[in-house]
Amino acid sequence: MTSYGWNLPPGVTPSMIPGNRPEDAAWERAYEQAEEEIGGECVCSNGSCLRCAEVQRVAERLMKEWDDRLAGPYDTLEEQREAGETP
Repeated sequence: MTSYGWNLPPGVTPSMIPGNRPEDAAWERAYEQAEEEIGGECVCSNGSCLRCAEVQRVAERLMKEWDDRLAGPYDTLEEQREAGETP
């Protein structure tokens, strides 16, 4: 058995850990892009201002657009990337 220095249970990969999944990376990218698109600064500390709500709405739209672009037999963005295609 090969050890990579990870202290993970058998059969668990780093991509299975919340925050490391391809879906989490895609959501983070969508949120960052939405923040750039909306611009401005957040005026709240808990995500309840109108800007935060708009960023959330735009990020959800981006995620849907990206999911709709999945071509072929891919179930996830990661599978599409591994096949050498750009999502």
